[in-house]
Amino acid sequence: MESLGDKKILIFTESRETLGYLVKKIRLWGYTANFIHGGMRLEERVESEKVFQHETQVMVATEAAGEGINLRFCHLMINYDIPWKSESA
Repeated sequence: MESLGDKKILIFTESRETLGYLVKKIRLWGYTANFIHGGMRLEERVESEKVFQHETQVMVATEAAGEGINLRFCHLMINYDIPWKSESA
């Protein structure tokens, strides 16, 4: 695992299923990650934004979740729009 230092990576994806897959993989690789999705209340999204800004290295978010929060402190944004269907789900 390569250290990210204080860099913040934001990954946008369309589906919550892909979001869950990415968060699981990122954590298995040894990085800290949290998430935001459109099903969360605004208060939950704001709290998750704070956790990302001060604690975790990677945020995975659905595009709908990006509304109403400020993620401009990120160093790299990735748009991951490849759908993922877990066979074990």
